[in-house]
Amino acid sequence: MSEEVALPEKFKRELGLPHGMDYHLVDITLKDGRKFCSIPVRHGAVIAGIRTDGTKVHLDFASDDILHLSRAHFASVKRLLALVVALVLAGLIALLLR
Repeated sequence: MSEEVALPEKFKRELGLPHGMDYHLVDITLKDGRKFCSIPVRHGAVIAGIRTDGTKVHLDFASDDILHLSRAHFASVKRLLALVVALVLAGLIALLLR
């Protein structure tokens, strides 16, 4: 299990414009049928295992397991704010742990 999975090149063109400060929200369908919704893609290359409510999700799949990727859409501004806060906090924690 991982908190980050590299995004295959073939899916990068499907990201479109960022939702915010260099992140995109995507829904992912795996080859085995499992789905992950509203997963952030940061820096256009890495899928971060943080849900829109700020909780972490273990991404127990590899890059080559991805069958389909599409942009996710927010249900509310509150969810967007929670995601931004979670991403900022995750970045700060990563900096502190270096």
